[in-house]
Amino acid sequence: MYMSTMRCDFLVESDLVIGSEGGQDALGEAGGFRFVYRDAEPDSKGTFQRWVRDGDDAVAVDSRTTSARPEPVNSLSEDERAQILAVANSEEFGSLPPSQIVPALADRGVYIASESSFYRVLKAASQQHHGGRAKKPTSRVLTSHCATGPNQVWSWDIAWLQAAVKGQYYYWYMVLDIFSRKIVGHEVHVAESAELASLLMRRASLVEGLAGRLLVLHSDNGSAMKGSTMPSMLEQLSVAPSFSWPRVSNDNAYLHAKFIGLPRLAFGDALGLGRV
Repeated sequence: MYMSTMRCDFLVESDLVIGSEGGQDALGEAGGFRFVYRDAEPDSKGTFQRWVRDGDDAVAVDSRTTSARPEPVNSLSEDERAQILAVANSEEFGSLPPSQIVPALADRGVYIASESSFYRVLKAASQQHHGGRAKKPTSRVLTSHCATGPNQVWSWDIAWLQAAVKGQYYYWYMVLDIFSRKIVGHEVHVAESAELASLLMRRASLVEGLAGRLLVLHSDNGSAMKGSTMPSMLEQLSVAPSFSWPRVSNDNAYLHAKFIGLPRLAFGDALGLGRV
């Protein structure tokens, strides 16, 4: 149950808990005893137990963000906010940031508010804007792709296969359809490159007959995924590329599960490729 208000001061008398503030009473039960709360109710039995976990006479203060809290005694008054805006908009300080206004006033023995207070008041008055040559920070909307059928969203990656020679690896290129979990294309090469990946993608699209069909190809941000050859091939095939977010390593889980479950077969020795 969503809570917008609640009371944190209670008076406990035997098995009855009564709210201390005015308002309409409501009756509830928890833990075998009955309690009365005013204007609001606990989210659950566990919520009420947390209220009184330090004893019936020491009810914890409500720490939820939806609770009503009194205004801090040290908050700026309207006159002080008006003074900050007047100083920041004055002819002398109109072109200076708060980081320079406050020290300049301090050199004269004048203190109005801290730098952070200046910034907060200016932002509340819509007077705090991005400046300088640096690009303004932007927040991008998280994008996601949902596959409701086969050949709508593919993902691909490259796994390193250890060879018989220590320090030598072979590279397993795999393209997976995330809806059917079908491996639509895979190859093993002795190098990792965008050219080999683009050729694999071309062959996989021809086998699956994707001409003229919408497809999203998801991958991480490796050099083989972002090399100039791969985006060019995807553009020719009308495939929309999709890349992982920085420092996010678990959004290609279906393909990684295939790599983790790779059996250690000995066919590589028979082919002279080393043990896979």
